[in-house]
Amino acid sequence: MGLSERDSALAWEALHRGYESPGRHYHTLGHVTAVLEALDEVEEPELSEEDRETLEAALWFHDLVYDPRASDNEARSAAEAECWLRKGMWGDERIRKVVRLILATRHEEIPDGEVERLMVDLDLAVLGSERDDYEAYARAIRCEYVHVPEPIYRRERARVLRSFLDRPAIYSTAGGRARYEKRARENLSREIESLSP
Repeated sequence: MGLSERDSALAWEALHRGYESPGRHYHTLGHVTAVLEALDEVEEPELSEEDRETLEAALWFHDLVYDPRASDNEARSAAEAECWLRKGMWGDERIRKVVRLILATRHEEIPDGEVERLMVDLDLAVLGSERDDYEAYARAIRCEYVHVPEPIYRRERARVLRSFLDRPAIYSTAGGRARYEKRARENLSREIESLSP
């Protein structure tokens, strides 16, 4: 990120403190590691070195702020990223790209840009993971929402999962669809069934 040695150490401390804070079970450094590993396995699209570095920065910061009771986690995470990247002397346009990538993980709409589509697919890769890994993810999400009563959790979780299933495709890139789509639909359908009263 172009930070000085001191600022790099401080940034790592901030990332570690955020991702390993109490109450986190899925949105941890393990999630960041998983999405970065998924990026390493991407064969398309071809990314420029700058796009890859920009995407990696966004992946590192995208869930830095995570409060299950809040609705502005992505915006707050993007603001944190912006603060740190300015210390690394990144230009305004590149920082704006990182902010857009982080905000795309709100999953409110299908992203426009190629790199944004890849960012969203990487964040959703867990949905298309092997059954045991998916079930561990689902349990971890429930732990993060332990404050929500069971009937409400079941209803709202099923609603969110159905919103992904209702899309023509869950994944926005050809590689994401080839790698994850079929298994993601199986995993989501199975969890929705398990959430039924």
